[in-house]
Amino acid sequence: MPDCDLHYLMATNLEPLPEEATLSTPNEHVLMQLAVKTLASLCKEFVMLPSTSGPMGPVAMLPEPRTLLPREKPLPEEKPLTTWEKFAKEKGIKKRSRSQKVFDEKTGEYRPRYGYRRRTDNTIEFDPIVPAKPGVDDYTGAEDPFTRARREKKERVAKNKAQQAANIKRARAIKK
Repeated sequence: MPDCDLHYLMATNLEPLPEEATLSTPNEHVLMQLAVKTLASLCKEFVMLPSTSGPMGPVAMLPEPRTLLPREKPLPEEKPLTTWEKFAKEKGIKKRSRSQKVFDEKTGEYRPRYGYRRRTDNTIEFDPIVPAKPGVDDYTGAEDPFTRARREKKERVAKNKAQQAANIKRARAIKK
């Protein structure tokens, strides 16, 4: 009796083949009879499924699969931990979920915590007057605070990119 898995519309016949089918020149008629017998049992079980009528005709719900099929592709490789992830694991630091937006008192609206138009970038953007720092901005020829803020931001971005590249380089070295 063939084993049918209706989820995949698949029938497998585990009975040994007759001797006529295993010869160097197999009997095509015997092989065709076996295939028809297996297909007939699949159709018989398929017809016995409970069905409902739909706009396109009768509809049958296929049962859960009984046959476990392997994946098409291998499982993805585990990515190596970054320096921070290693440190956090050693120290037992767990990530807390925080809201993405933070209320900004200066503008009176919620702004992103990170990224474009983030809350911490608004000091120069929304302050037309920047107070001078004693001993830093009080001499002639002092750097413009707006220019300084832009330069410091560019330095932060460059430092972040360098750290990111070092993390990737370190991860590749561990992988090899």
